[in-house]
Amino acid sequence: GGGYIHLGSWSGAIETLSQALREKYINALGTQDVARIGKMYAADPDWARKVSMYMNQIGNFPF
Repeated sequence: GGGYIHLGSWSGAIETLSQALREKYINALGTQDVARIGKMYAADPDWARKVSMYMNQIGNFPF
């Protein structure tokens, strides 16, 4: 209850949240568009812009 999940590691957190995002939003909406997902997921109207900013920053990491 309470909407909280204890995640023991960063990798576990990324895996858990990625799976939930895919199942509840990407598959449900049939889109990967951050703006469309944000309208359903977040109350913050700037959520999609903020997420896009972080996605761009992550995309610049040298893996």
